[in-house]
Amino acid sequence: MKRAFPVSAVLLSSMAFLLCLASAPAAQAATVLKCTAANGTTPCTRTQVFYLNKNMVSARDAHQELAMVRYISMDPNGTLKCIQTNGTACTDDQLADIIAIAEHVQSADGPFFIHKEVDSTSPK
Repeated sequence: MKRAFPVSAVLLSSMAFLLCLASAPAAQAATVLKCTAANGTTPCTRTQVFYLNKNMVSARDAHQELAMVRYISMDPNGTLKCIQTNGTACTDDQLADIIAIAEHVQSADGPFFIHKEVDSTSPK
């Protein structure tokens, strides 16, 4: 014998589902770090990123957030990729520490800057 659900029960469950969707938190925008040479347009060199990594490792005692950072790499357009020891992307606190460290890095290829951008097209 088939059991039929009353229409009101189906409507209530549909409304509850839609209410859950409406109250779910929106996806946060991802933070993107761009590394540029002193001119502000040319991407950093590999040497500059090497010095950034070296200084990041040296600063781990002063910046506890950096203890879990495995490495920082850069793609050809200057976007930095920060990876933690567990394989996930770095946190906003870790990125803030990296930006602070970059202000004091002395590189053989000259000064460079790290710019924080928000990528609203990709989830965090």
